[in-house]
Amino acid sequence: LVDTVPKITEASFRINEGFIGLLTPALSVVDPDDDDQGKLTWSMNSEGFSINAETGHITILKALDADSNEAFKQVQVTVTDTKEQSDSFIVLIFASDINDNGPEITMLKNVTMA
Repeated sequence: LVDTVPKITEASFRINEGFIGLLTPALSVVDPDDDDQGKLTWSMNSEGFSINAETGHITILKALDADSNEAFKQVQVTVTDTKEQSDSFIVLIFASDINDNGPEITMLKNVTMA
């Protein structure tokens, strides 16, 4: 019996900048020779993110800021099946810019009104 490696089917998310919490939906994987009712183990090693080892749900622990170099993250995730076959892939997380800057008023000096 040949065991095939599980493969990711969706690997990008778009969030609003400043978001902290659970990303939905969970990552989706296809394992063609799944004979253990989909038992997969998820892992990652990325600062600012965590993953539920049983469900594949990613949680953002540190907000991304679209106004800086934190607007886009590549997070490496590994999925392993019950036969110890695994695949690693990059999940892309994009932060959409929201209007989080208040208006600024500039005072003009020495202006004469006619």
